[in-house]
Amino acid sequence: MTDLDLLNLVPVATYVCDRIGQIQSFNRAAVELWGEAPKANATDEGFHRGFTLLDFSGQRVAYAETPVRKVLRTGHPVKNKALLIQRADGSEVAVLINASPIVENQQLVSAIASLIRQPCSPKRST
Repeated sequence: MTDLDLLNLVPVATYVCDRIGQIQSFNRAAVELWGEAPKANATDEGFHRGFTLLDFSGQRVAYAETPVRKVLRTGHPVKNKALLIQRADGSEVAVLINASPIVENQQLVSAIASLIRQPCSPKRST
């Protein structure tokens, strides 16, 4: 069984980035949530151009402040970060994002993130 086979068993959107943010693998649930699959060797920064992360006040989340980027910068996990994914078609999906470092030989080598779709989103402030 491959790593991708294992990821596809996970019922929530999950993806792995290497230390520089290049997307290494992702599951089918992630593609369904994002609305598209990243191109081969895409960085998370390049792929984020296909959609926008917003907080619930409608403010765009700076790329450097995304959960995976925070993990890659600090080495500390980010838990239950509530955000909206605004897809290229304008649709929005509320998610809880959890991102964790992957450490080998006491060095940060990558990050894994899971995005849990929320059945309803909090009302945005206007």
